[in-house]
Amino acid sequence: MSKIGSSSDTLADIEKAYNLPRDRQRRTNVKPPSRLGYEGMVSFALLVSGDEPTTFHRAITSQEKEWMGAMVEKMESLHKNQTWELVQLLEGKKAIGCK
Repeated sequence: MSKIGSSSDTLADIEKAYNLPRDRQRRTNVKPPSRLGYEGMVSFALLVSGDEPTTFHRAITSQEKEWMGAMVEKMESLHKNQTWELVQLLEGKKAIGCK
């Protein structure tokens, strides 16, 4: 048998000498990632079950009155640190939130 690439090789000889690697055996038992396990499910449930109000109206009508104190504290902090300035909202624009 001659070396591949020599001038006397024909296409048929090259094809015979070239072997494609066999496919690996397929895995039939695929384990899900650990993040999808019990601990991941519990941490996701705890994350989404938070009872934080997402709007001003929900906060002031909440049964838990500490939300009003938290809002006042946040506003005082923003005012004290001078992190914002009260301006007129431009027509057609939305105000950004603060969390």
